Amino acid sequence: MQMLLEQQPLPTLLMRTVIKALRAYPRLENFVLNNILQRCIVKQVWSQKAVWEGFVKCCQQTMPKSFPVLLQLPPAHLRTVFEDCPPIRPAMRAYVQALNEQQLAHIPGSVYELIMAPPPTPSPAPAPETPTSAATTTAAAAAATKPEITAN
Repeated sequence: MQMLLEQQPLPTLLMRTVIKALRAYPRLENFVLNNILQRCIVKQVWSQKAVWEGFVKCCQQTMPKSFPVLLQLPPAHLRTVFEDCPPIRPAMRAYVQALNEQQLAHIPGSVYELIMAPPPTPSPAPAPETPTSAATTTAAAAAATKPEITAN
């Protein structure tokens, strides 16, 4: 796995290999967290879509142990993690809330604000027009545009 990590660009199947290795050998978790995922951040894993998706899946499978790694991401990319994998945000919020003051001091303010911000609420979809309301609207519009005929 380390040899794959040395390649530039990162091989597309790197994270697939890491995830499969974790499933087969759960004891590799600390190695993956402390070496593979850390180095992926240094290599800007987010610049390769397929590898990035695997990185996010691997972080999800290893949470909460992956939270210190995720805290090292730039805020824009951490936001992407939250969008791609919504269950990570509340779990990470609980993790951060349990940290002491000294540990919190190491988290950049922008990252802390992103984690603590309420998740965006999806905007409600516009209600579809029913045939009767469409007919009523059309009839009202037609009536408004008809000229009035008056008898003299």
